[in-house]
Amino acid sequence: MSMKKYILIVILCGSALVARAASEEALALARDIMKLSEMPKLMDSIMAPIKQMSGAMLPADLPAEEKAKIEKMQEKMIEIMKPEMEKFIKNMEPIYAEVFTIDELKAMKAFHESPAGRALIEKQPLLMEKMMPAMMEMQKSLMPKFMTLATEEMKPSAE
Repeated sequence: MSMKKYILIVILCGSALVARAASEEALALARDIMKLSEMPKLMDSIMAPIKQMSGAMLPADLPAEEKAKIEKMQEKMIEIMKPEMEKFIKNMEPIYAEVFTIDELKAMKAFHESPAGRALIEKQPLLMEKMMPAMMEMQKSLMPKFMTLATEEMKPSAE
């Protein structure tokens, strides 16, 4: 083997090792960011307002028995979703590691560790709670428009 080929192989193998180390560093940083951001806690805090919002959308004249069945079903759906959400959060780690540079991940981690970052994480459930009424208003405004659109789009065409 010529010296040039040997040097090329060494350089390529070295580059692969550096890239692998960088991706492992990125993955470790992404994992830290997910832990610091307390994603499972955030997901749990999001569920309560969603449940409240969906309950508010039920017809006012719905019999109590029917409402109880729907609420029970919602509880079961949330329990089914929890393990899937945990998988989703775990799957976010390699995505973060792929999308963001090492420097960006380090900066995000530093932010999450800062007083401002901690405040954002701690107050996120309150933010969600306070945003829910605005989201409900938006949804109330959009639903009739969507229903009109669906009705128009589903009409048989005059051919």
